[in-house]
Amino acid sequence: MKISAHQFDIEFAEIVQRERGITREVVEMIAHCARHSLFADLGYSSLMSWLMKRHGYAKTCAYTRIEAAKLVKSVPESMDKLEEGSVNLSTLATLQKAIRNEEKRTSKSIPQARREALLEMIDSKTEEQTERLVAVEFPHLVKENIEYAKPVSATETRV
Repeated sequence: MKISAHQFDIEFAEIVQRERGITREVVEMIAHCARHSLFADLGYSSLMSWLMKRHGYAKTCAYTRIEAAKLVKSVPESMDKLEEGSVNLSTLATLQKAIRNEEKRTSKSIPQARREALLEMIDSKTEEQTERLVAVEFPHLVKENIEYAKPVSATETRV
């Protein structure tokens, strides 16, 4: 049976909402696994290894979920924002990475109120907008002349 574009969109929106709920559960379970080092009890050397080898996540997907889980631990409100769709795994991971790097650079913990304010700043932002915001908020973390190497064949790499 053929459905209208409008009906298709309604059904798709419902599926997206269910996916967000499942993503929330996945991030919560990753956070729990990390908090209790369950990956080690299962014979894995790291959370990343467990997600990739046991559950088939690609490296970048596993990394993004781990970073999101770390941010959720320090800013629990981020979980609700993730489920409602005003932030996504990539924006949470970008913010968490910036917070971690700034704390490493300064050897000081970023206060809870600042973390919460940063979360509010990335609300409803794209990944690129979040990266720009991080560059403004943490200018010391911006590296000039960043080069990326990408394998393009068995013997060639593009920089």
